[in-house]
Amino acid sequence: MVLFTVLCNLALLAFSAFLWVSESRVSGQEFLLFSGLTLLPLVNIFTLWRIRSQAPPSLLGTYIKRKRLEEERKIKELEQSQGAK
Repeated sequence: MVLFTVLCNLALLAFSAFLWVSESRVSGQEFLLFSGLTLLPLVNIFTLWRIRSQAPPSLLGTYIKRKRLEEERKIKELEQSQGAK
């Protein structure tokens, strides 16, 4: 989902670059609009990558890890109980 959002932001960035190039003369209001169209995707992409790198593991990932650790503990307990016999 993050990849899709980044690709959409890159498309918006390319579109705003096209608008900058196609307009020969830009008024004050158009300048604000074009600046926003240029800056917002960049800020959005930066924020998404920053959040993604600091994100805690998902609930599903945590659940799978817990189940794996439980199975490993059961296996060790069985090995120890069979070694004691």
